[in-house]
Amino acid sequence: MLFLSLGLCYSYYTPLWNPPDEERHFAYCEYIAQNHKLPYLKADEDSFHIAQAIHPPLYYLIGALFCQGDQELLLKKIIVNDGPGFDTLGHPKEENVFPYAGKARSAHLLRLFSLIFSAVNVYFIYLLVTNIFPGEIILASTTALLAAMNPQFLHISASISNENLSTVLSTLYLIALLCYLKNSVKITHHITTGFLLGCCLLSKFSTIIFLPVTVCVIAWVSRRDRTNLIISLFVILGLGALVGGGGIFETGCFSMTQCSRRQ
Repeated sequence: MLFLSLGLCYSYYTPLWNPPDEERHFAYCEYIAQNHKLPYLKADEDSFHIAQAIHPPLYYLIGALFCQGDQELLLKKIIVNDGPGFDTLGHPKEENVFPYAGKARSAHLLRLFSLIFSAVNVYFIYLLVTNIFPGEIILASTTALLAAMNPQFLHISASISNENLSTVLSTLYLIALLCYLKNSVKITHHITTGFLLGCCLLSKFSTIIFLPVTVCVIAWVSRRDRTNLIISLFVILGLGALVGGGGIFETGCFSMTQCSRRQ
């Protein structure tokens, strides 16, 4: 409750589009809401670019539900001065009449949506510590409190960013790995872990770091049982690739396209 209260204060007092890349994250959600498809950018394309399209789409697919699909994209209306010094943003004048109408209303709903994800993440941090140190309630509560009171975490949690979905899924995935370490023979843990791995891959490209981590955990658990090693690798990594592989493949293709464009 303390985290939610402070997060709502951050959201209320922080002007729209000032947190890192907030207007770009919002534009990605808007694009999906308007076009009912993911943005695909070619190297020789001169049309309007969705810069955050480099990220997998899970957060933006959900965020599109909060955006109106019948208005011009925010980045076509907002003025971004990214010259020397610091960035300045010129807000659409028609939205200054009432702060919770049009795009501003959608943006504040997205902020609230992101804040709820981060609040759940604080609870998952508590569960993560209790899984590592059973019965240590004070340690788990202190750890969750330190995470919740981190100013940068509060600032990003109260803004529009795919970080909020990525972090909550990552914490939940670490809990799933701990459960796998304790109950590696159960197929239900294989399926749950693989599904969560796929969701992580769909949330942010940096979660690909969980692939080698997962292989190391499986290898450690199954170091004396080659059959279980093969089954675990096949089920967990296979299901993870099935759920999240499309987002990673699209992101990788987009990254290569952008590199070719810069060259």
